Formats: sequence, structure tokens, C-alpha cells
Amino acid sequence: MATLEPRPLLILGSRSFAREVADLVSDIPQLHLSGYVENTDRAFCSEPIDGLPVHWVDDIAGMAASHWCVCAFGSTRRISFIRQVEAMGFQFASVIHPSARVSRRSIVGDGSIVSSGVQIATNARIGRHALVNRGALIGHDVVTGECISVGPGANIGGACSIGSGCFIGMGAIVIERLGIGDGAVVAAGAVVHRDVPAHVLVAGVPAVALRHGVDGL
Repeated sequence: MATLEPRPLLILGSRSFAREVADLVSDIPQLHLSGYVENTDRAFCSEPIDGLPVHWVDDIAGMAASHWCVCAFGSTRRISFIRQVEAMGFQFASVIHPSARVSRRSIVGDGSIVSSGVQIATNARIGRHALVNRGALIGHDVVTGECISVGPGANIGGACSIGSGCFIGMGAIVIERLGIGDGAVVAAGAVVHRDVPAHVLVAGVPAVALRHGVDGL
């Protein structure tokens, strides 16, 4: 995680999840939200959100030296927005809610969002731009790639490997020491008891493959 110098924060996104992230930020004294950034529809820039401006992405390059960013898209496909802003020279802060418990022996990558009530056990390595939603549990020695999304209440067992761009749905369970390949999707409530290949969607109890060729969600 980048050292948090006193800089204002821009949230990439202006929809409902951006507001949820703004609420998390309001509980973190070292972060000060200054606005939002939209990249698909200029109409969203016409009205402020709770009194804060919504900037069009092409207009923010001059803020790169003075602002942090974090991306508030629930979809693992947020990577394209992130890359666009990184190319402007922005650095990313992580948003880790005070009620989350992250082991001091674990690492959370820059640009990640760790919501309220999350538990991340010892020696975990969470990749950049991860989204770990409220109440999720991540076991010891878990290693993840970039831009994973872990839904509310999901439980990832110890020593699992989670590839970049994976989506783990709400309340899903991944048994310990399993591998989930890049871009795989674990449906809400699934119980994963064997490795999941890259770009496969699994669902059910126990989880079975339902679709191939997916790329996150």
C-alpha cells in the first residue's frame, strides 16, 4: 500500500458503489474525498454527488501530482479504467475500513478496497486493486492477483491461490489450498471443493462448471 501523504482522494466511478466507498472513506481520518471521476457518460458530470464534483476522466490529468485515486467499480473489468488513469501518472491509495482486521503480517496491494468487517489472516498477499466486500473472510497464506472481487460474506480458506480478475460471489466458500484461475467466476453461495481453471464459471453445492470462456464479472 502506498504511503498516505496528505492528499485529496478521487473515486473512479459515480454510481451507487462509488457512494458506498465514499461512506467507507468518511471513517478513515487520513483520507479526504474531493470528488468523483466518470469515464462513460458525461451526463453524470452535470450534478455533484453529496456536494462533490464529478469530473470527466479526460479533464483530470492535471491533478495527478496532487491527488490519490481509488476505483469503485464492482466489476473485475475495472482494470481498463485503472490503466487509463495510471497512464496519466496517478497513484492509488487503498481504502481499508477501521473495522476490518488485516494481519500485520499480510500485504494489501495499492488501490484496494477492504470493507467493514473483513478479516484477512496472517501472511496473505492481496494483489493491487482488489475489492474485498463487507464481512468477507480471507484465510492465512492466501495469494491473489490483481483486480479480484470478493463478495460480502464470502469465505476463502487458507493457502488458496486466486488469479487476477477473479470474481468470488456473495457468501461463496472456497475450501483451503485450492487454486482459482485468472478470470474465473465463483457464483454466490457456491462451495468450491476442487481447483477452478482459468475463465470458468462455477456454481452450486458442490460447485460445478457451468460456463467456459468467462473473464471475470
